[in-house]
Amino acid sequence: MLTRSQIQSNIKEFTQDFFDEASVAWRANKKVGPNLTFKYVCQATSKKGNPCKRFAIDSAEFVCAAHRTR
Repeated sequence: MLTRSQIQSNIKEFTQDFFDEASVAWRANKKVGPNLTFKYVCQATSKKGNPCKRFAIDSAEFVCAAHRTR
């Protein structure tokens, strides 16, 4: 049978791992802007096949001005 202290240590380890993974996933499509603000990165690819690294201006489609098709 586990004691309370053993149960608490298991919960802390699980919470820490979950937070780290969630943080990495949340930052995957964002870039740090001025004053530590986060902005979405363009989801389009360049002509060479590399991902675009510009800030997205359209929050609905996550594309930059160069890749906007309107």
